[in-house]
Amino acid sequence: MSPIAPSHVVVDPSSRVACSSLLGTLVLVLALAPVAARAEADVFGLGNNQHGNLSVRDPGIVINASTPLTAEAPAGASELRVADVAGFAAGELVLLLQMGSDTALPGAGETEVQVSLADSGAGRWELARLESVEPGVLRLTAPLVRRFPSVSQVVRVPEYSDVRVSTNGSLVAPPWNGRSGGVLAFLTSGTVFNQGSLVADGAGFRGGAAETGTSMMYGCEALNGPVGSGGPSGGGSRKGEGISSVGAGAPPSGYGRLGNGGGGGNCHDAGGGGGALVGKGGRGGNSAQQEDGGRAVGGHGGAALRFEEPRERLLLGGGGGAGHEGTAGGAGGGIIFIRAHEIQGPKPRGLITANGGSPVAATHGGGGGGGAGGSIHVRVERRLGCTLLQAQGGTGAYSDISPGGGGGGGQLFLQGQNGVDSACTLSTNAGLAGTSPAGNGGAEPVGDAAADFSGNTVIINQAFVVPAVSWVSPEAGEVISPLSPLQGKTAPGATVQVFVDGAPLGAPVVADEAGGFSVVIPGDITEAPHEARAWAEQLGVRGALSAPLGFTVGELALRVGCGAAPATAGGGLGVLGLALLAWGLGRRSRSRG
Repeated sequence: MSPIAPSHVVVDPSSRVACSSLLGTLVLVLALAPVAARAEADVFGLGNNQHGNLSVRDPGIVINASTPLTAEAPAGASELRVADVAGFAAGELVLLLQMGSDTALPGAGETEVQVSLADSGAGRWELARLESVEPGVLRLTAPLVRRFPSVSQVVRVPEYSDVRVSTNGSLVAPPWNGRSGGVLAFLTSGTVFNQGSLVADGAGFRGGAAETGTSMMYGCEALNGPVGSGGPSGGGSRKGEGISSVGAGAPPSGYGRLGNGGGGGNCHDAGGGGGALVGKGGRGGNSAQQEDGGRAVGGHGGAALRFEEPRERLLLGGGGGAGHEGTAGGAGGGIIFIRAHEIQGPKPRGLITANGGSPVAATHGGGGGGGAGGSIHVRVERRLGCTLLQAQGGTGAYSDISPGGGGGGGQLFLQGQNGVDSACTLSTNAGLAGTSPAGNGGAEPVGDAAADFSGNTVIINQAFVVPAVSWVSPEAGEVISPLSPLQGKTAPGATVQVFVDGAPLGAPVVADEAGGFSVVIPGDITEAPHEARAWAEQLGVRGALSAPLGFTVGELALRVGCGAAPATAGGGLGVLGLALLAWGLGRRSRSRG
């Protein structure tokens, strides 16, 4: 249904000028039929605590089932085709997440060190509730807001009352398996008391696998080449995974980067490049000086990903490339997604980390590149406490010949009533390049504070709230005239959409600093009873529809309100005069009938 055309003039109901023109306006009939079921925005807040309290005493506890989509789910769809429904149940919350880019990424050439996601859906996400679960199919209670291509996954999101993690306990993200996984996600209406660890270290995009039987390969020059071949067209070692590798057709090897995945070290014995997320990955060390002339064919570091709104992207850290005839690259950091009333994280633990993996040392050959830091997205109503909160890149591998490049820093998006506790140490530093007896051999970075390699931290110093709407005027059941305002209150700065009889009343408006908002009903609205409702949205979270406000647009209100100034001590038409005018008009109408 089309929105009701908004009025661009706010009219004071006591104004003579506005009413004089209003009396001459013909009243047109406007159909305000209820709209069809709308796509479900993020109305889930802190969840419904259906899973009760969670107590975690042991390490390595996994709470999130996941499954890849087997077919695209377009915007407006309420049915998801998936590979496996094990671990999912009707009534539960799920997170849909696009893991890679299903379109070519601009700026992904080998001379580029960053990639814009402006036209890519990689990292876009959406919460939804399951209506039913059948083999191969998850049905939702409301249609999707966004399109999710087949390079997306569905993750189960438990909803707890309180979560308590003991000193030896940890909640962990299951590792990314190439199609799904890598996410630790839950909602808590109460407190997360974290004396242990919430961990997604090394759970992101996988590092390039180490190759065997390549000791006689020399002179590899290919950015993108086949595995296990030498010479000018040879690709040397495997690349790390990134957003460009999700799906088919990605080149497996060569020293060129693969989106935010690091390139593999080319022959002979070059180091692998580090993965990237917000910070770019470091280049791997040069090939062996004695056998291959020390050529600059170490894996290129993954490209830094650039996007406008960190709140709207959940991305895995890129994997590091493998070193030639050496060690595998490190996996990137995974994703942590938490909403809670409060998080308490007393020392000595209280860890929340999504660090990139650091590959093992190479006793011969090139060292693998470090994985990039992942994404941590935490929003709380009150205190956000912890001891350590990190999305750091992994260190490149040590090698006796050529070390690996370090992984780039990840992304922190944090919201709390007073930001983050001062006792909580935050870091999105890059991992350092590995070392060798002869130095770094061209591997980078050599300083973890280098701006291009470090990640990003966004802190919202504001309580996480689900904005509600209450009505101020008119009063319930009041008779009002066309062009009267509907006024209400909500959270300051929230965006408000008002509906009349189920149809949107113009475009959304923004509440003022006190939370007040006002919209004007149309001049051509029918003279009849009507019902107004509204929702408010703030920082991507939408409140439920308000309680209905019933009012009537009537002829009496129109006639009484027009041509009459407010009563004053010096004269004018007072309340009694208005009443007599209305009575007289009514008598005249009846006598003519």
